[in-house]
Amino acid sequence: MIKQLTQIQAADITKNNCSCGGKKCKKEDWLQQTKPPFILGLNSSKITNNIIASQRPSSCLIVHYSLIKQFKLYYNIIYFHSKQIVLIINLQRSGEHPNCGPQNFLEPSSGFPYVPEDFIIEDIDCKVFGWMDITAATAIEFVLKIVKVMSSVLQDANNKVNISL
Repeated sequence: MIKQLTQIQAADITKNNCSCGGKKCKKEDWLQQTKPPFILGLNSSKITNNIIASQRPSSCLIVHYSLIKQFKLYYNIIYFHSKQIVLIINLQRSGEHPNCGPQNFLEPSSGFPYVPEDFIIEDIDCKVFGWMDITAATAIEFVLKIVKVMSSVLQDANNKVNISL
């Protein structure tokens, strides 16, 4: 099955909408997380048994922490079965946060700190919703699109969804 990057809400943002800590941004540094991270190398937390919230992955973190392998081989010791992450919900807008995190640049081909196709070719789908930073959704239809996509993936109890904020 060929998976495609779906950009639901196009965006071309050239600067951050909030104060950015650059390489020292605490939201982009898993070592500053108060609890152990759910995904090694990402500031991440388990929301439910099937939903994980995390910082945005970056190309350097994908390589350094083998994130794709972690997403594909996740094993839940508590429940004694594996659940692979099959979908990344990307809420970042293209061009947003160009100086955040350890990589400190955006990938030219995507406008994100990673190339979504790197996950897609490994059967981890990426859906880009482009939610403006530090705002509430202005249209219920926008939120319902996200819920609909997540719901369809989570119907299989062995799947997990990663929401990249």
